[in-house]
Amino acid sequence: MHCVLLGLGLAGISPEAKFVLVRLVQLYGVGESITIGVKELAKVSGATDRVVSSALSELVAEDLLICTPIFIGRGRPKSEYRASSKLARLLENWNETSNVINRSRIDHLLHAAEERKGSLSVCNRLLLSTLLLYADQFGIVREVGVSKLSKVTGLNRERIKAQVHKLIALRVMRGVIPGVTMSVVLGVSKSVYFIDFNHEVFPEGSSGTVVLTAISNASVGVGECNEVGALIESAKIGKWLRFERYKKFFGMLPDSDRFNALARLFSSFAKNGESPRVLQVRLEEYASMLLSKHWKAFEVGEFRSDDELLMRIKKGFSQGVGSGQDPEIDNLLGELFFEFIYEIVVLMARRVQGVILSAKGFPYEIAGLQILPSFDLGGYFGLFSFGRSLLIVPHQEFLAGECYVMNRNIHGEPVCERFSDEVELSEEDRYRFGLLTKVHTPTRYRYRG
Repeated sequence: MHCVLLGLGLAGISPEAKFVLVRLVQLYGVGESITIGVKELAKVSGATDRVVSSALSELVAEDLLICTPIFIGRGRPKSEYRASSKLARLLENWNETSNVINRSRIDHLLHAAEERKGSLSVCNRLLLSTLLLYADQFGIVREVGVSKLSKVTGLNRERIKAQVHKLIALRVMRGVIPGVTMSVVLGVSKSVYFIDFNHEVFPEGSSGTVVLTAISNASVGVGECNEVGALIESAKIGKWLRFERYKKFFGMLPDSDRFNALARLFSSFAKNGESPRVLQVRLEEYASMLLSKHWKAFEVGEFRSDDELLMRIKKGFSQGVGSGQDPEIDNLLGELFFEFIYEIVVLMARRVQGVILSAKGFPYEIAGLQILPSFDLGGYFGLFSFGRSLLIVPHQEFLAGECYVMNRNIHGEPVCERFSDEVELSEEDRYRFGLLTKVHTPTRYRYRG
């Protein structure tokens, strides 16, 4: 029930009051009255007495809790609290079997007192718990805008940005790819958040994945240019009239002249710093889905098509394609664009699988995977300066959190070096491999491991 409450917007109360209410419901439900003092509630919430006292006053004033003082002997009276009819109505449609795949992580995060979790404040935990409502099994949150996060947490846009930067600085989040408000290709696109389930704030060994990083010189399948970088460079060489399929783009772009009409769409990308990153992350999402669903078919050469993915691509890009001047031309251009993106994603999936299969010393068969973005873009967008990192769910039993780094040995063969945890990698390497992101934050927010 507390997970349902996390996702509800409660106008009129502060984020701190929202957190205290969620914690009360988690602990005691809404069916019975409870007798509890401020200090006791502060202890189980990981908040200060002042924060809890103020939060309870807000919740009573907003008619979410009903408070009855209890006088027993001398001293300060305790209070009895029960859910109001207003709160009961808000929760009356809750479904105990609702699919919150990260429920155990939310419970753990809400339960852990602040002193046990270092620098995570009440607001940090509220925002992180809310993001976990929408995160997938890899810790990635998509299609949740800042306005929605603001509504359900009570944090304004600036506070959300500051909280996200703090979570990145504390390494609870790997990073964020900001959305774009309007793009010729992307339309309106929301930010994508990457939570690190290997972080100590979550139960040990609960991440459900291992990490594989392929350094760029380890395999020709990785290359130095990412897919959107290749698109932009190829269209630029073709003077925005065609895609020039130079040797370095072979295997990255469809080998057909019929897509040349789309080249002009990417001219604006060359001038926009955020749009290419957003498109790249979307391509990585689609390729990850394709490999997770069809790994064996790709491996044995039996993959034919995935109509569900094509429909997802059409839905994902429907706002952005076309000039808006001629609906018939826009429709034809749109269908060509959807097919173009689909073919690029299939080519990406084949390359990524080739990298994994070539990795000597990587012991697992793949049940699912997620490509992580390159947060460090180097000198200019489009260059994978150091490689590509993947979160992998193996078929067989495994040690969650293991990390493998693939490089070439003295004989030029791609081999993997194993680490029991990615924190065994140097900090510099974790930044280079896209496992961490550097953000500018106040000194008090910076990681103290």
